[in-house]
Amino acid sequence: MREQMDMSWIDKAACKGKQDLFYGPDNERTRAKGIREAKAKIVCFSCPVLDRCRNHAMNNPEYGIWGGMTEEERFHHGAHIPDPATRRRIVKQIRSINGVYRTNYGKQNNS
Repeated sequence: MREQMDMSWIDKAACKGKQDLFYGPDNERTRAKGIREAKAKIVCFSCPVLDRCRNHAMNNPEYGIWGGMTEEERFHHGAHIPDPATRRRIVKQIRSINGVYRTNYGKQNNS
């Protein structure tokens, strides 16, 4: 049986209600992604649960900014997650095969 994680700390997170800042769209441009991630990190560095969040993200396969770190940063610091570049490539291939993509507004479209 899998042990249940205590996630009560997340209620105190400074990022609560700011999902768009921490999770970008699939087709986000490099410059826009950098700006969004920098803004998200500013929120993180003033967060009262930064250390718990980062610890959680380093041990769980989370997407987006967690604990003031991107997926790539967590991966390069030894996080127990799949390589983010490989994950993005696989998702893109699957969507290409299925003819499904997401717009900037998060709506699913079939082409």
